[in-house]
Amino acid sequence: MKRSGFLFACALSGFIALNMCSYAANNYNLLLDPQQTYSSEISRLEKDLRSNTTNKQTRDKLVKIYCDKANQAINNGGNIDDALNDYRMALYYLKYFIPVGLTYDDNTKASEIDSKIKDLLAKQQKGVSPDVRFKEAKRLRGMGQFPQAVVEYKEAAKSQSLAKSSYEAIGDIMMVMSKPLEAAKNYDECLKINSKDAKMHLKLARALHKTGNMESALQEYTLALNDPSLQEEVAPVVEELSLDKISKNPDDPNSYIDLGRSYEKRGKYNDAMTYYTKARDVDPSNRTALVNIAAVQAKQGDYAKAIEAYDNILASNPNNEVIHYDKAVALRGLKQYKPAMDELVYALRIDPNYEEAKILLLKIIDEDLAMNESLNMLSMLVDANPQDETVIMVYGNKLYRAQKDFEAIKQYDKVIAINPKNADAYINKARLYERNNDINNAIAAAKAGMAANPGNAALDKVLKDVSSKQKYAQFDEALKLYEQGNYQGALDIYLTDKNPSEATLLNIGGCYYGLQDYDKSIEYYNKALLKNPKNDRALLYIGGSYYSKGDTQKAVEYYKKALVLKPNDKEIKEALNIANQNLGDDMLEKALALYNEGKFNETYSVLNQILKLNPASAYAYYYRALIYDEWKKYPQAIADYKKTISYMPELDTAYYSIAVDYDTLNDYANARSNYQKFLSMNQGKSDTYTDYAKSRVSELNRILTKK
Repeated sequence: MKRSGFLFACALSGFIALNMCSYAANNYNLLLDPQQTYSSEISRLEKDLRSNTTNKQTRDKLVKIYCDKANQAINNGGNIDDALNDYRMALYYLKYFIPVGLTYDDNTKASEIDSKIKDLLAKQQKGVSPDVRFKEAKRLRGMGQFPQAVVEYKEAAKSQSLAKSSYEAIGDIMMVMSKPLEAAKNYDECLKINSKDAKMHLKLARALHKTGNMESALQEYTLALNDPSLQEEVAPVVEELSLDKISKNPDDPNSYIDLGRSYEKRGKYNDAMTYYTKARDVDPSNRTALVNIAAVQAKQGDYAKAIEAYDNILASNPNNEVIHYDKAVALRGLKQYKPAMDELVYALRIDPNYEEAKILLLKIIDEDLAMNESLNMLSMLVDANPQDETVIMVYGNKLYRAQKDFEAIKQYDKVIAINPKNADAYINKARLYERNNDINNAIAAAKAGMAANPGNAALDKVLKDVSSKQKYAQFDEALKLYEQGNYQGALDIYLTDKNPSEATLLNIGGCYYGLQDYDKSIEYYNKALLKNPKNDRALLYIGGSYYSKGDTQKAVEYYKKALVLKPNDKEIKEALNIANQNLGDDMLEKALALYNEGKFNETYSVLNQILKLNPASAYAYYYRALIYDEWKKYPQAIADYKKTISYMPELDTAYYSIAVDYDTLNDYANARSNYQKFLSMNQGKSDTYTDYAKSRVSELNRILTKK
């Protein structure tokens, strides 16, 4: 039976307003209903474009008709949302529904369409900033309007702060739409922003895997192993792909190395050594294999063998700074600190910008040498490197621990002169003044740090800590601090009240909320509620705290309680509406993400939650049916597909899926009936699935005739 690829890809078409099926209509109705004419033409053009994605003429016609449709909606006083969606579809086909590797330059037309989108958004008073368009993209995605969401995410991606999140979202959408090449392209954009994001390497690997590019996929899977939380999930895939490569080419040392690296990352050093050794046996001169063998020996605590191996490598390549570094690590493991330092110095002579070597050298001096020796050596390094921020900072920290407070402060001042944004220098300087009961200078240091690093949480905490040592006599000072955003300072005053009133408890809760300690804010709001169970503000604020910590379900519960006490309160109503909307969006988004990752049990649980909240959710029934198919629970799948059809009768793929499931259960009469329904909805269409349905109807006719 042809099943999974079609089911997943086509299921999504109903959710993204891209269902290419259209109902037959007579010419008379078409003349009376221009929207029907648009729909018929769009359906035809989209079908043609799917058949030939490089056909620019078809693409241009499709863009034009979507623009015409949007213009007509505007001119006839139609729904702005409809016009927006049509313009987004036009922009999607113009700029983004293009085969990877091809470009069609029509910037003038694209700018014109985007300008119309911006004008309509402004009319809706939604705004056109990248932040607003990102939120709009998220909303569209949650509604299953994926192409429209792509358009908004592309606009949001123009903001540096939103670029990575936007490209990731587009990549996820493309995976859901069964476009792994496009997904890979967007995940790659994310990695250009942060190349060390292991989870993004995993997403890229999965996309490449689906394209059949196993070589590149393996490379990305291997990079994903750098995240310990992903290793148990990724390692079996790396091992499978590596073993497949080995079976095809047993003389390729790189396949053994990839496999060994997978085991090494998970701490399975014996297995890693086995495959690194095989790589060396295949190619005795393979430096990567030799280096990795030595590295595993070091990790197993066999530092002597590791050092011997590093020496052998250095004999043929004495100017390899990385090997000198690795040898230093092994020497440190043997507590041979001076030789280790010599290796690091040698590495830094080869590459003065070798940051890891410098950091390890400083670490040995700071942590492994005796206090006086360490201080003396750091002092000499500072003299030799008077502009090296890292060296001076380490020296200052060493003086801090040696309780040479004012000498340490001098070093922190040097650091600040080199880099006025070094937050740790301000923090340590403030703490040292605090330790010496010089509160005014402590506050001055913390404030200077905050001025140089606005919003720095650690500096903010230091400032609040040292400020709390000052005596505040009255609560109006606390209110003043709260209004200034100095939540910790205000909190310190409120907490001196041994018998706080209902109002004070709310204020304490507000302070904790400002500090983003939502559990504490809930605790004190509840204390206020105990004093007065009818305090609607306390209920509202508890709901707000749950919402901020990500528990939208709990937030809804408390907003509803507050609304019972104050049914006409606009603030409560608005909070409840926002929470309800985000709850549904978040749950659907979560379900789609889990399904895309193949986590069917978890997806099933979330879909059941959605259906509990909304028993009429066609999306939830459809995806649950797909999961039942994965589990071979065909009667349950059929029941859910039928539920889907009851709410979304135009979804032709549901009939196909029902037919396949009945066919699997040998219920040939029902299978034939649903194949025929599917074919009636796709008259004139010819593809893998319609062709299969036709052939299967013929075969079922023969089978049923015999009976």
